[in-house]
Amino acid sequence: MPKNLWERVNLPRNYEKALETIDNNLLYWPKLLQHKIKQRLTKMTQMRQKLALKTREKITTPRRDIKRESRREEKVVKAAVLDKVTP
Repeated sequence: MPKNLWERVNLPRNYEKALETIDNNLLYWPKLLQHKIKQRLTKMTQMRQKLALKTREKITTPRRDIKRESRREEKVVKAAVLDKVTP
């Protein structure tokens, strides 16, 4: 049966080891199909790296929030100094 003619192979997270696994499992396949599968792996790896960078950036606070907080602190300090000066 055609559905039994293929098997799923889990690839390692390491990019170079995944390429070696593709080479070993598709040894007798046409070179064009091997190349397409390697391109797909490369694209998925790059997207995973981009997503990792985006999630890392969201954790940090934006610059404008930092500036806003510092301005507020300066105003609070000025107001406290003025309260001390006035009798």
